[in-house]
Amino acid sequence: MIQHKHANIFMRPVDPVALNIPDYFDIVKNPMDLMTVHKRISSGLYDSPSLFEGDMLLIWKNAMLYNPVGNFVHNAAKNMMKDFTGT
Repeated sequence: MIQHKHANIFMRPVDPVALNIPDYFDIVKNPMDLMTVHKRISSGLYDSPSLFEGDMLLIWKNAMLYNPVGNFVHNAAKNMMKDFTGT
């Protein structure tokens, strides 16, 4: 997924200050990003594929929760989730 054309959007944790979105943590309670998932894989922190899958889906669910339908980030998240799940 890190090679996906939209992966750069989700590569690092959201920075609400840099992005001028001060309400981000009011809306997104469990942030997740691709590099955190990668670090967890490298550290052996996933005991099962379902934990990995849950974190991956959380990345895109958070993006779709925060960004309205039709927004570029919302659409990119929806596209990546579709590619990840194969549905």
